[in-house]
Order: sequence, then structure tokens, then C-alpha cells
Amino acid sequence: MNTNFDIDVLRTFIESVRHKSLANAAERRAKSASTVTLQIQRLEQQIGAKLFQRAGRGVVPTEHALRLLPYAERIVLANDEGLRTVGSSPSMETIRIAAPADIAEIWLPRQLSDFLVIHSDISVEAQVLRNSEIIERIDNGEADVALHWSRSGDGSTARPAATFPIEWMAAASFSADPQRAWPIVVLQSPCLFRDLGVTVLEKANEPLRITMATTGVTGLWSAVAAGLGITCRVPLGAPEGVVRYQDERLPALGAIDLALRTSRTASAKARDLEAYLMEAIRKL
Repeated sequence: MNTNFDIDVLRTFIESVRHKSLANAAERRAKSASTVTLQIQRLEQQIGAKLFQRAGRGVVPTEHALRLLPYAERIVLANDEGLRTVGSSPSMETIRIAAPADIAEIWLPRQLSDFLVIHSDISVEAQVLRNSEIIERIDNGEADVALHWSRSGDGSTARPAATFPIEWMAAASFSADPQRAWPIVVLQSPCLFRDLGVTVLEKANEPLRITMATTGVTGLWSAVAAGLGITCRVPLGAPEGVVRYQDERLPALGAIDLALRTSRTASAKARDLEAYLMEAIRKL
């Protein structure tokens, strides 16, 4: 007779593997430690193999656990997707999140996918916006959770989740002609990084020429990778072949904070997402 996995048990298993802690899994799933232990033991009996080994205060997933993990994720995702598709979850809450392209195009989708595996009663509506638009949306309550860039002196009171260096970036093969103005690849205005790069070059009396102004970060990185010029950016999400570019003529750019905020009217589940993203950002 076929044996069926319990979706709730799989959710606990996934959390335990990701955080290497049964206690952490219990906290995130709002269950007692004994319940989580019993769920893992039940799953081990079901598959006939040990899933975790003790390691200090935490646990280490065994080879069997790592082999089971992708199947468990797919089963849970299929379950939740089916419920959303047929409308069988009337209590489904939609959380609106706004983020800049640097974060949204590479890093954020995986984090949202992981979050939704555990929180089956939530759907997420993500919007990729310019920094100024994100701040406006979260201030006006048109977004529940927001990630945006923030620099000291810009008047923002947002609590930084992480700080990143701002670098001059270029194709690994790029070499500037000292007799010509700096070729710059930028996003179309308004753009915080564009304004910063242009301003510091002008203050350093370094001539510049904009070789391409793109509408999105993907296009910007493609232009830089093709050797059309340098750009001023956080290296996060830079494609292979695009590296930090150093030249004594280029002024330093400093650092920038990544702020994580919720709206004043954010629900408890939106704040759960904020906490989840905060933990993930700290691992970057």
C-alpha cells in the first residue's frame, strides 16, 4: 500500500534542513519542540532512514535529508499552487512587496519562493521599481514590505538591514583610454547610482560621456559586460565577467545601506516576511 507524505510534516522538515535547527524550525512553525521532534521521527520512520545528526546545539542534515529536500519542496509548492489555483483557500492574504531591480531580479525570487513554501496561506505581489518610487509606495501604504537603497544624509529614517560598498564596475577586459572622457553606462533618470557616479566624477574634474542609458539593471549589466563603459553600482547581481574596476583617477564611492521596511498598517504576516528577509539579507 502506498505511503503518503504529510504536507505539514514536510514543512517542518524543510525548515529544519534550511536552518539546521529543530528549535528554530519549531519557532518558525509556531510548534512546540516536542511536536517538531515527533514530526521528524515520524518522517524518518516513513522513509526508513535517519534525517538529522546532532551537531552542538543544532543538527546537520544527513545525505538522505538532502536527497529528500528537493522533492519535499516540490510537493509543498504543488500543494499550495493547487489550492491557490482552484481558490480553495478563502483566507489567502496578499502581501505587496516593492524592491529595486538589483535585489528583485536575482536574489529576491528565491527568498520569496522559500517563504511561500512555509506560509501556504499567503500570496506575494512583487513590484520592481525605482528607489524613489519604492519609498513613495511604502510611505503611502501602497506596499506592505519594501526594500530600498538609503544613503546617510538623504533624510531617511529607515533601519538599514545591510551595508554594501559601491564600486566602479566594468568588463574584465575593459581598459580606459586616458585621453578620452570616461565612458559611463547608467540607468535612465531618476537613479540614485547614476546621480552619485556623475556627481563624484564632476567634482573630481574627470570628464565623462554616457555611452548607454538603459531602462533596467539587466540591460545595464549587459552593456557593461559588452565593454561599453564602466558603471557605478553595488556588485550584487553582477554577471560573470563584470568585475570591480580600479583606476587611481576614479574617486571613491563609499557605501550604501539596504533598508527593509513595512508600512504602518502592515499585517502580522507582512511582518513575518520582513523578519524572514532580514535574516536572509544578513547572510549576503
